[in-house]
Amino acid sequence: MDMASVATNPSLFKSAGIDEKAIRKDKPEELVKALAEAKAEAIKLKLHGDCAPGRDQTALLITSDQVMVSKGMIRERPRSAEEAREFIKGYSGDRAFAVNFVLVSNLSTGATRGGWDIPEIKFQHIPDDFIDKVVNQGDMTCVAGGLKLTHPSVLPFIKELRSRSSKRAHREAYSRITGSRSIVDRFATRSCRGIRCERASCQRYPVVF
Repeated sequence: MDMASVATNPSLFKSAGIDEKAIRKDKPEELVKALAEAKAEAIKLKLHGDCAPGRDQTALLITSDQVMVSKGMIRERPRSAEEAREFIKGYSGDRAFAVNFVLVSNLSTGATRGGWDIPEIKFQHIPDDFIDKVVNQGDMTCVAGGLKLTHPSVLPFIKELRSRSSKRAHREAYSRITGSRSIVDRFATRSCRGIRCERASCQRYPVVF
């Protein structure tokens, strides 16, 4: 089945229904990993029984989680309109990290593989009237970090999305935001240099490698 078929088939999407606030970690990269793993375990339990694939049938489960890191603070889904407004104001004229973890589980064999993606996002000044409009609408703030970055109205306020091509660059950039050294020391985002980049983020924003 191709990705277009997957995207248009609601039966292939399931909600984990976990209490994310019950899972706490101090470091953002540990938090998103723990949440993605908890989602996978919860969905596996829901699939247990007649719906479980046989060993002769390959079935993959993909779970993920994301938080924003701004001014050294982890920003999850805001709990109120005021918190959403605070998050967005913090991005204005500054930079943040979108800390992502994606976990792929083979339901037939039990094997799992996962990895992080941590792009750095530089923001233009975000005016108060736009922040008020976004917060009042509500649907653009019900995501991790309180701002739906892929929405067309947000794109003019994103100055740059920086994908780091070396461990050293990741470490230096992440340290500027969080004041710490963590998982960034152990991975490097793949560079799209020299090839046509099909990633949606590369098509939406200016990307620097």
